[in-house]
Amino acid sequence: MKLTQVLMRKRKMIKKPQSFVDNMLWNNSWYRGQERPVRSTGIKERLADLNKPVYQIDELMSPIIPLAEKETFTLDTRKLEQKRDESHPLWKDEVAYTYTDSSWQARDNELLFAQANTNTVAVQSLPDNIINKYNNTKVREDTEERLERLLVSCYVGDAWQVKLPRNFKVPYIGWHPVESRMKPRNLYNHEAFSWGWKLPREYGIPNNRKLGNLTRGIFKEICKNRKISLSEHRLLEESIVRQFIRRPDGKLLRLNVKPGFFVSGSKPLENLSTPTSTVSP
Repeated sequence: MKLTQVLMRKRKMIKKPQSFVDNMLWNNSWYRGQERPVRSTGIKERLADLNKPVYQIDELMSPIIPLAEKETFTLDTRKLEQKRDESHPLWKDEVAYTYTDSSWQARDNELLFAQANTNTVAVQSLPDNIINKYNNTKVREDTEERLERLLVSCYVGDAWQVKLPRNFKVPYIGWHPVESRMKPRNLYNHEAFSWGWKLPREYGIPNNRKLGNLTRGIFKEICKNRKISLSEHRLLEESIVRQFIRRPDGKLLRLNVKPGFFVSGSKPLENLSTPTSTVSP
């Protein structure tokens, strides 16, 4: 039976016949159309002999809707400088430099530029009064229990479920294809995690929701522990902060930022340090 199948197998056509190529199922008419020679039918010459004019289609037909004339627009803002209008109701004589969330700072010197912008100093560690208060403070059992319940409710007990981004960091299982194809091998710490697998997207709690719930819970717990009313200190979310700061060189700086969370109070905070007693790192 096997020998019969080998000897009697269907022969494939090495060169397909013309009738097979012209079949409409192959749809080769668009390709074979280029082989058709262009021949003159003699209609134009016959009309010329009869002294009949020949017109183009554009000369006889007009568009149904008249075409609108194209207007050329010139963007003057890219060429000309905007003139300062002193009659504007928001006109100020002094120029203010705006710092926004999209402003860039020098690489590896972000802290120095932030100190210059906000006219502040950086300390090497927390002030002594805060460290002493931390060492002398004892956390009660009910407070510790509430904090543990808060962590569990934020990371586990939240019923909010959305489709999370794909997790590209896969735990190392002893082998992955990237490691086996590297020459030379082990150019990086391949045991940290594997890039060789593509995990499916899972449903869970997004990080911004978990951190938001945790921040609100910790703030309420601090106010409860310190016996502070929530009306004195408010936790604001997704707010816009516009603050004017005078730089050491005399220029006026306007901060226009959108922090995720910040705490406001009715009384200003006391200075924890002075420029003479601190050294910038």
